[in-house]
Amino acid sequence: MDQIPHSASLRLLVIRLSAMGDVAMVAPVLAALRKNYPNIQISMLTPKFLQPFFREVGEMSFFSPDLKNRHKGIRGLLRLGHDIGRFDMVADLHDVLRSKGLCKLLRWKGARVERIDKGRAEKKALTAPKDKIKVQLKTTVERYRDVFVRLGFDLPAVPLPQRIHYPMSPETLALAGERSRFWIGVSPFAQHEGKIYPPEKMREVILRLADIPDSRIFIFGGGASEKQFAEETAALKENIVSVIGRIKLGQEMELISNLDLMVLRSAHVVVGRTAGYFDLGSYASFCGVLRIRTGSGSGRTDRPRVPPLLGLRKQALPHGRLPLHDRHHSGKSSQESMRLPAGSSSPGE
Repeated sequence: MDQIPHSASLRLLVIRLSAMGDVAMVAPVLAALRKNYPNIQISMLTPKFLQPFFREVGEMSFFSPDLKNRHKGIRGLLRLGHDIGRFDMVADLHDVLRSKGLCKLLRWKGARVERIDKGRAEKKALTAPKDKIKVQLKTTVERYRDVFVRLGFDLPAVPLPQRIHYPMSPETLALAGERSRFWIGVSPFAQHEGKIYPPEKMREVILRLADIPDSRIFIFGGGASEKQFAEETAALKENIVSVIGRIKLGQEMELISNLDLMVLRSAHVVVGRTAGYFDLGSYASFCGVLRIRTGSGSGRTDRPRVPPLLGLRKQALPHGRLPLHDRHHSGKSSQESMRLPAGSSSPGE
């Protein structure tokens, strides 16, 4: 297909319905697309609560499907195809049954459709029990970009977003409290149990982080059980704050953009100039990331590194240790722990 002129004015639908982190990673791709094509009409099919991720993209519209009622099931899919209207091009960044069915309806209306190649074969070969094919896989952002390139857009490699400090709303400021030397965020949760660092181990990590002088710890997440864990942990020390359910997603992005350090589980995607928060946006980046790997899928737990940018070193944490998840280290004592190295030249690794 011929390359689309930069001055083109056409209607583009982008589809990504879940999960939170995957939707967030669409934002930098659309921002780059908008920069190259200022006249196209971009519409995003995604849940309403995820729309704050796209605040830096510029002018675009959203369609939030009602998947529990009006757009549920096959009849609902037909209604969705009718309700969403007509488009010249469709970028399916989800590639699931619902998006495939919708794309078929839109193709009948004359739209050109391209969908993401998730690289399932390469991933299967990389994770095979034997004879692994160890090659560098494309990132999700690169796979998203490929869809637009196949549609005919001139879209160079998507740059890492620059760090942005969002001004905080009165509600966010009230929750955050007075500024301390170190604002540290912790996101210990995941949709799948195998990706979660054990709660009691995670609580120990949070409490040790809270012992850093002049620090304030913010726990992020969602759901009733996660909220209970966060509130119980926050009750143990005055400088620990549960964010869950207290401010909106856009306000969480404001707070995250002003953090000095983020502690994540390994399944989170790190983006940003030095590092950015997995789910809460390519743009809510901050100074450094400490990733705690569960060992899920690899049978090991990697050392988390404290970015030297913060001046946090091994001695900054009481005892200079973080607990290990015992089940990934068979034959070793449950008292074993992992020392923090003196520094790191590559945050987030």
